[in-house]
Amino acid sequence: MLALIGEDRVLTVSNEEGDTVSISSLKGDGIAAQFAYMKIDDKAPTNTQNCVSLILNKKSLFLLNLSDSENPIVLSFQERYGFIVDYQWFGDGLVLIGFTSAVIIVVSTYYKEIGQELTQFRAFRESLTSFNVCLLTKKVAFCSENRFV
Repeated sequence: MLALIGEDRVLTVSNEEGDTVSISSLKGDGIAAQFAYMKIDDKAPTNTQNCVSLILNKKSLFLLNLSDSENPIVLSFQERYGFIVDYQWFGDGLVLIGFTSAVIIVVSTYYKEIGQELTQFRAFRESLTSFNVCLLTKKVAFCSENRFV
C-alpha cells in the first residue's frame, strides 16, 4: 500500500494495484505518514496494518482506520507540550510521541481507550530534537541539542 500527502492537504491511500482505497481531506499540513496496527477489539490480529497515521500541523496525530475511512480520529495534546517532533508505533497499538518541550507520552489507539495517555515523562530540561525506537531491543534513544540519552 502507498500513502501520499499532497500539497493540497489531501491524504490518498492506494493498494498494490494502484487503486485508490481512501481519500481524506486534511485540516492542515500533514507530515510523517506511517502504516500501523490500530487495535479495534481484543480478537483482531496484531500483525495487520489497518491504519494510516500522520502528524497534522505539528500539533495533532491524525489516525485513519482504513476500514472506517469516513471517520478519521484526530488526537490533540496539551499546548504546554509544544510541537510534535516525531512519533513511533510499538507494541499492541501504542504510540510514543515526542514533543519539542522534551515531554514524551505514550497513548493507546485501542478504541476503548483511544487517545488516553498511559505514561508521560520529560527526557531533558532542554528541547527534544529527535528520537528513535528499536523494537527489537525495546529501547529508545533521545536527542537534544546538547545531549544524547
